[in-house]
Amino acid sequence: MTVTTTAAAKSRSELFGFLRLLRRFASNRAAVVGLIIVLAFLFFTFFPGVVAKQNPALPNYNELLNPPSNAHLFGTDNLGRDVFSRVIYGTRISMEAGIFSGLIMVLLGAALGISAGYFGGKIDKAVSAFTDSVLMIPIIPLILVIIALYGSSLTNVILVIGLVGWPQVARILRAETLSLRKRDYIDAAQTSGVSNLKIILTHIVPNEMPQILVNHALGISFGILAEAAIDFLGLGSIQISWGFILYIALDYWLSGAWWLTFFPGVAIFLASLSFYLLSEGISDVIRAEAL
Repeated sequence: MTVTTTAAAKSRSELFGFLRLLRRFASNRAAVVGLIIVLAFLFFTFFPGVVAKQNPALPNYNELLNPPSNAHLFGTDNLGRDVFSRVIYGTRISMEAGIFSGLIMVLLGAALGISAGYFGGKIDKAVSAFTDSVLMIPIIPLILVIIALYGSSLTNVILVIGLVGWPQVARILRAETLSLRKRDYIDAAQTSGVSNLKIILTHIVPNEMPQILVNHALGISFGILAEAAIDFLGLGSIQISWGFILYIALDYWLSGAWWLTFFPGVAIFLASLSFYLLSEGISDVIRAEAL
């Protein structure tokens, strides 16, 4: 009976704690706006046909470079394709690039940063030196060079963005791990003979999960911008994307086709900003809990 009562009390405590975190997050209006925009883009990613009724790849040579109208909310491009449909369907590319490249960033950054902070010594020095050397390399030019050499498939783009974006994550989590190592429960676990791997997985990683989520959200924002830059410079291989629409617009800017740059530009801005605001909201919750 006592065990059951204790378990129930623990469950209630966890529920109240979770609700407290939600209330704290909800009090940050910018973060809530960011979350709503993120959810909207995710809806466009999985259900683009619900919103965009026209084929984004179907040309219509009778409606070349038409401005926004009731028939075409965002106008048409140089081949008469509906820009609204292309922006909606292009959401999938940006979301995939951002989410998966951000995931690579946090996994690699967490593995190296936590290892450096936990083990210290030669491992810390080696990881720190490697991290500093990568940070000195200009990221965007490096991405463009690698894409030009090895191809511009979406998989390559995701891998390249993720593999060059991890150093900041590693430095942040290394500092967090150095702080956690000084806690009494870590010393107690080490004294009890618990393996380093188990300590990392059961104590270090759970305590750093909020920080990992923050960095993932920031990584997604960076990934969206980087993927759009690659397509904008003509190095991408996917034609239904925000960056590629901007790439096409370069040839028609002087002709007054402002809608070709405005609408995909707004989409890129909102997508990257929404994940940034989401990361700020999570950071706000973390800071409040730490007080």
